[in-house]
Amino acid sequence: MSQKNETTILALALLLTVGIVGGGFWWFTNNGVKIGNTNIQNQQPGNNSSLQDRISFGEKSFTPGDISPVKKEGVQAIAAKSYDKAIANFTAALKLNRNDPEALIFLNNARIGSSKSYTIVASVPFGTDPNASLEILRGIAQAQNQINSSGGVKGVPLGSISVFEVPQTDNNPLR
Repeated sequence: MSQKNETTILALALLLTVGIVGGGFWWFTNNGVKIGNTNIQNQQPGNNSSLQDRISFGEKSFTPGDISPVKKEGVQAIAAKSYDKAIANFTAALKLNRNDPEALIFLNNARIGSSKSYTIVASVPFGTDPNASLEILRGIAQAQNQINSSGGVKGVPLGSISVFEVPQTDNNPLR
């Protein structure tokens, strides 16, 4: 393939990518979705409380089963914005179960506290596939930890929000 053809293809790919990203940004801003530390708004009537109940920056745990008391205290500390206490609790929780991705994500979020951060959102299917959900969170926790350990993205750390994906049923048409 000639260099002229490659340049044309690269230019078209760039325009397509910019168009998709711009279209996505436009859709999110026009649908009233604002994503930040824990401030999520959805303008659809009747969905706010349901959506808010399924989102966590660290103030609630979605991991199935019982969580350790020290992790529960960390979750309560993040909800109370007591980030130093949350850091201590999640550090202790990870010593008890170092393979807990949610605790690592919450620890990283507690370290960020209320500082400026970029946010990655993970929609995890705990309701239908808890094992896959934990694997998704492990990947996010690992990436978040590596990025933040190396100074963040241009000096800004990466926070993470988990969204509990509710299975679609006749009684719960949200998806």
